[in-house]
Amino acid sequence: MNSTLKTLKGFTLIEAMIGVLITAISASAIMMGVSSVNQSLKKVRVKEKAYEALRDYTDFLKARIMAEGGSTIGSPSQNGDEVILFENDQGEPVYIATVNYHPIRKLSDQNSLGEVYSLDTYIVWDLNENVKDTIEFNTAQIRLQL
Repeated sequence: MNSTLKTLKGFTLIEAMIGVLITAISASAIMMGVSSVNQSLKKVRVKEKAYEALRDYTDFLKARIMAEGGSTIGSPSQNGDEVILFENDQGEPVYIATVNYHPIRKLSDQNSLGEVYSLDTYIVWDLNENVKDTIEFNTAQIRLQL
């Protein structure tokens, strides 16, 4: 009888439990990596939306400078304009940003063929309760005098 027990091959209970433990640790590490990648992708998507919103806002102000001149636009508002970057499935805003601009400065002198204005726009949004992110555009707009 002892000879038949020694010829049987298989895993002991300890070996099986160690295998399950190693598999569980590996699976949890993979899940944490996937979660980290999802959070990073979400931040990138929000930043991309913020970039698009700021580009559109800057283009709008540049068109106003071309049409009216920089001195007629006036001073920026104290709080800026709110822009919704992302909404949840119920249509409620998740990420809200504020776009604004610094006072427009005329860079050209009286002898130039056109007017050159400095236009600095920015957008600010909350990443979480304690962290804000910002994108800023520093551009110049030329208004030709024909």
